[in-house]
Amino acid sequence: MDNKMFELMEKMYSEFSSFKTDMTTEVKGIRQDLTGVKEEVESLNVKVDKNALELETINNKLEIVVEVQQNMMVQTQKQIQEIIEPFGEDVSVIKSAVKHISNEVVDVSDKIEFISMKEFNNERDLFMMKKKLSE
Repeated sequence: MDNKMFELMEKMYSEFSSFKTDMTTEVKGIRQDLTGVKEEVESLNVKVDKNALELETINNKLEIVVEVQQNMMVQTQKQIQEIIEPFGEDVSVIKSAVKHISNEVVDVSDKIEFISMKEFNNERDLFMMKKKLSE
């Protein structure tokens, strides 16, 4: 029985040694993989930092563009007001003149209609006179 026990112990020792060797190999492989991953992460961190700086620069430039656009818009609105203001008074005068002329056109139109009617009556009267004279 001691012999069987010894064989069993040897077998267990052999399997344990084999397991230890396998695990050591695996751990070494994992460490190498982790080293590669760490290097990639460091490389990505450098790229992220670079991108962050570029984004900050772009953001600053964009803020400047927005500020310039706003200033230009304010300046343009002021210039438009400066151009329109003098015409404001002229427009009211022109509106008044157009209204007055419009009323006169209506009066003239009524007079033309009246004259046309009178002309028609005169022509009718002349026709009637000619007819009587020719009889």
